[in-house]
Amino acid sequence: MAPSSVAKPPRFIRVDSSITCDRRVVAPNGYRDILTGRELPIYPSLQLSDRIRPLSSPFWIDSASIEPFRDLLNLTSTDLAVKPGARRLHFESMNTCRPSIGQFWKLSSDNYPTRSEFININETTNPHILREFYLCHRQLRFTSHSFLFENQIKLYKQKHRHGFRSNIWITRHCLEQMFHRKIEINRFTSGTLIQRSDGANAQHDPWQIFNIDETSDPQTLEDFIYMGFHISFHKAIRLKWTKQFPLFERARAKGHALPLWFTQADLPELSRSGIVLNKGAAPYDFGNPFGPHWARTYNADQCADPLLLQRLVSQRRRVCVRNINYTHNKHFAYDIAVRMNALRERYKLRSQFWMSWRRIEELGFRVIPGCVGVDVSHKNQENMVFFNFDQIVHGNQILLQRASEVASFPAGKQMTDARDHDDDLW
Repeated sequence: MAPSSVAKPPRFIRVDSSITCDRRVVAPNGYRDILTGRELPIYPSLQLSDRIRPLSSPFWIDSASIEPFRDLLNLTSTDLAVKPGARRLHFESMNTCRPSIGQFWKLSSDNYPTRSEFININETTNPHILREFYLCHRQLRFTSHSFLFENQIKLYKQKHRHGFRSNIWITRHCLEQMFHRKIEINRFTSGTLIQRSDGANAQHDPWQIFNIDETSDPQTLEDFIYMGFHISFHKAIRLKWTKQFPLFERARAKGHALPLWFTQADLPELSRSGIVLNKGAAPYDFGNPFGPHWARTYNADQCADPLLLQRLVSQRRRVCVRNINYTHNKHFAYDIAVRMNALRERYKLRSQFWMSWRRIEELGFRVIPGCVGVDVSHKNQENMVFFNFDQIVHGNQILLQRASEVASFPAGKQMTDARDHDDDLW
């Protein structure tokens, strides 16, 4: 009798992740800055010109960054330059501003530009260099930070010096917290020291960061990244890190390709949208580590129409992205975002940023008398009320003064506090 063939692991499909190794996966929602990975706003005029003369790449580069990029990689204008007649994307926005490359390695919060000019990489003479650079320094960690430019260059050179196959880097702390010590750093591995970027001035002790090829199981880490961050239908946002790896392990063990989950409590709402369970679909019990409402959980592959379920979650996410927790720079869960949108519509509030009453008091700000907030209190945190920045005295001026803080995605104790919450509020 012929030996039974070993089942191949499922081909993972990236659904909703900002970190990827796949060259074919690009920003699903618009244009992206190739040096930082952040999305850029899309303008009607640019979309019109795109239809007239299509752009085959969603990636753009800040024109002020091209010369420093060449200098730090020892390139000449012959190696990389802007083609004559290249179209340029201009934007001036506090919410999306960031330092240019030169200002990144000056590490100064006083150099944030108010206006930037971006060029599509396919309108440069050698887009391959930029594309290769972009793919060599993805970061797997708790927050949404991009690397400082000097770190991007260092990791680019480090990868080629040591022959690393992977483009993904991680700190020892994040590896321990996210993967529960099931994956470890290899012995006698020194890693790479980089300058931290978790504040406007970034004057901190350096980090020790490792390529995932320097870990005990780089293939599992790569599969985790390819699959994408796990989200729930109810929250419509990325689940917290303590849930990510257990869900990934269960999905991989059962051959599920989608990092999307729903619970028994979601079934009535899903059935109204025409989504039913597959015949014989058995729920998974995550109740012990996650909480009682996770006792009967299903993967999107267990429903009759996974694509429709993904579209429903995308619609929910469009509601979530309209509201941002200013302290953590993260979106609120769907159920909270719905209430915030209702309050904004009722009182004509224009700002997308919110701050908790406790944080407002800590910073010495004041809420305009008579304003109504959104109560998001839960079992582990009572009296948790959020106010829109339009409800804070001089709220718009505060946002402008702290634009650098918004752009740099501050981390630290605040982010640790957010991870410790039992509920994924944001």
